[in-house]
Amino acid sequence: MHSMNYIKKALILLLTLIMVVSSLSFSASAASAPTNKTVQTIYNFLIDEMGLNSAAACGVLANIEKESDFNPNLYGDSGSSYGICQWHNGRFDNLKKFCNQNGYSWKSLEGHLQ
Repeated sequence: MHSMNYIKKALILLLTLIMVVSSLSFSASAASAPTNKTVQTIYNFLIDEMGLNSAAACGVLANIEKESDFNPNLYGDSGSSYGICQWHNGRFDNLKKFCNQNGYSWKSLEGHLQ
């Protein structure tokens, strides 16, 4: 019984360390991310056009980085997802429809942001 408690505590400590290390590497990449022109464009759009604060904008940037590494022309899920947010199936169709109706290219970063 005593050894099980020790194993549980060691596992919790290990998981905590993994979470801390993961958040540190994320924080470092999020802090330096806006030096890239595409990332800066997205960040500015989130702040200026969508009214997000910096923390929220960085959260969205983190999601976009994981979804597409900021590549607006990335296909995923065997071709059923597309773009910076990996719009899937019907959402991908809606992206194309919105862009076509509003004068944006659905392949452009501007179209994705709008």
